[in-house]
Amino acid sequence: MFRFLELEVNGWDFWPSARIPLDADVVILSGPNGSGKTTMLDAIRQILNTPKLSQNRRLVHYLRKPNQPALIRAVVTNRKNSRGRRPFDRERIHTDEATLACALVPDGGVPEKRLAVFGTRSRSGPAAPVHRQPRLAPTGTVPPRPRVRWRIAQVHAYPGARAGTRR
Repeated sequence: MFRFLELEVNGWDFWPSARIPLDADVVILSGPNGSGKTTMLDAIRQILNTPKLSQNRRLVHYLRKPNQPALIRAVVTNRKNSRGRRPFDRERIHTDEATLACALVPDGGVPEKRLAVFGTRSRSGPAAPVHRQPRLAPTGTVPPRPRVRWRIAQVHAYPGARAGTRR
């Protein structure tokens, strides 16, 4: 099993660039209507390669610049479980953190999705990217932490957004 440590988006919806820390035991996402809470959750859905977005949302609407890709990057844990296995062992990522990357490239109709997995910290230098479908199903268990840390991510309305309106 892995945990999200950080999410970064570039060119995703109305956010030109945003970096969201997620390295707490509990993360609360709050903000007024139309501020981008669901937009952030849909970015997480893309990095996990889930087949559906939130209700009444289409992927093409998140690409605001017609000739530029949207980039989503997440840093996740890749620590050994009680059996000595890492979540991304099949991808040959043996570092304690891994980076999941997703590029959504405009292609006229439905955007093309390109996924990659990278080792984040390596003693012998940066790990080479693995250009195949990442295996994202959790494996093993993570021992419980004795202390709960909270992180509250306040989502501010992006430019041009009006509270209470749907796009």
